[in-house]
Amino acid sequence: MTFPVTETFPFGDIAMSCVSSPFLDNALVVQQVAFTPNPPAGMAVDLVAAYRDSFCVPFPIHAFSFELTLTQCVTKGGPNSGESLDAQSWSIGDGLLMIGTEDGEALKNRMPWLKIEGDNYPIEYLRHGLRIAIPYVAPNTTVGFHFVLAYNQVDLGTYSEWFAVDVPYHQLLEAPVVKFIAGAMKG
Repeated sequence: MTFPVTETFPFGDIAMSCVSSPFLDNALVVQQVAFTPNPPAGMAVDLVAAYRDSFCVPFPIHAFSFELTLTQCVTKGGPNSGESLDAQSWSIGDGLLMIGTEDGEALKNRMPWLKIEGDNYPIEYLRHGLRIAIPYVAPNTTVGFHFVLAYNQVDLGTYSEWFAVDVPYHQLLEAPVVKFIAGAMKG
């Protein structure tokens, strides 16, 4: 199954895609949620967007992955991770874009069944985005994850984007839904 969706922002487009075996059909729920970051005093971002993703199906899932990527990426992203955060940033014109999600340990704390051994770390840094990859999900198991992106039109040299994307999953559970995102499902 693929889930191709494109969203347009002032800095360019982002794409979301999902692959799973077998198909998730309509079980994949992708929601853009209203989220206002709370960076330290004197810091701000021009734009923030948060996406909450989840599924639960009565059959096992193999080789699940979900990507959030820039569609037109000229430069390679630079890692900007921290405790409980995997994040990456890109210079775009005079500005800075950062995309973040929970790190593998935070995911495992919420989903104790998740195996993180050897090369099975669930977050992958791509040249143009991030991927969450889970090799196996047992039947009737709830999977939930998120992505937050923050953008400043002018790179202020502060860490405001980092603070904006450093968000635990439970904070986004409380956020109201702005829109449900649905893409063409293909086998």
